[in-house]
Amino acid sequence: MSDSSRVLAASEPGATPARTGAFRPVLWLLLIVSIAANAISNVMGLNPAVGIASGVLALGCATTLITDHRRRRQS
Repeated sequence: MSDSSRVLAASEPGATPARTGAFRPVLWLLLIVSIAANAISNVMGLNPAVGIASGVLALGCATTLITDHRRRRQS
């Protein structure tokens, strides 16, 4: 099992710059807001473009969160 508290040095192969601590919480916030906007736009019968845009944003956030989770789990 790998040590998740170990920080890779910049000279090591495969080293990536550390992400800020706000990356995942911002994605979670965007995901929740976009899902709420999608639901509200569908219930209120707003312009379909609003629902489509918020749905695409929600899918993008979910995909990014899943990808980030899998990368963190493998390292």
